[in-house]
Amino acid sequence: FVLLVHTTPPRWPRGEPEAESEWEALLASCHTSAFQAAQEAARGADQQLVVPLLGAGARGAPDERAAAAAAKAASSWLLATGSTGEGQAEVMFCVVSVAAHAALESALREVTKDIL
Repeated sequence: FVLLVHTTPPRWPRGEPEAESEWEALLASCHTSAFQAAQEAARGADQQLVVPLLGAGARGAPDERAAAAAAKAASSWLLATGSTGEGQAEVMFCVVSVAAHAALESALREVTKDIL
């Protein structure tokens, strides 16, 4: 069961450092909602999710911040999904630049270093 998961992420709060933690919470919520919708659509079948780097690109977030949020949300969801016994899940990210790829690769290494 292959799903493309997308949602409209919040805009990066340019020039508003105090709003960055709110942005992170909103982006985490976007990821969580999208992953939950995909899980419900799969109805227990094995899942392959394709996810863009939400928040980066047109929404203006630095690649590193968007990547960190994506990696954290995906690893949390995968760990939770694995404990439900509802089939296997895999998350693949789609990025549009070498810099975004490098940022995501680094973020994924960081969140999985204690798991793997």
